[in-house]
Amino acid sequence: MNFSVKELAERVSGRVEGDSTRPVNGLASVVSAGPGQLTYVVGTRYLRFLAESKAAAILVPSDLDVPANGLTLIRVANPEFAFSILLELFHPHRRPAAGVHASAIVGPGVTLGLRTSVGPYAGV
Repeated sequence: MNFSVKELAERVSGRVEGDSTRPVNGLASVVSAGPGQLTYVVGTRYLRFLAESKAAAILVPSDLDVPANGLTLIRVANPEFAFSILLELFHPHRRPAAGVHASAIVGPGVTLGLRTSVGPYAGV
């Protein structure tokens, strides 16, 4: 999936500083983020990693003094929380298909919900 920095900033109520059109296709740690990936920092002790960063964009606290140096920043209230929201966007939780596996045992009188999934060898 590809998103622009602007699209991601809108999802986390962030403010972009830099190139809002840059494409982002994944997430990574501040140490390993490469081109096309978004990362985050939460405090001054991580700023040293930004000098070498190849990340497409970096989530930073709204009040953190970050030298731009050509970086694209997304300023947010809580970078860790914003990163978790975007993590779900890039890697959505997949629900198992509804139904009862052939090896599962469902007792008499059991009522299952419409979207219930009962896996292999389960007993209900």
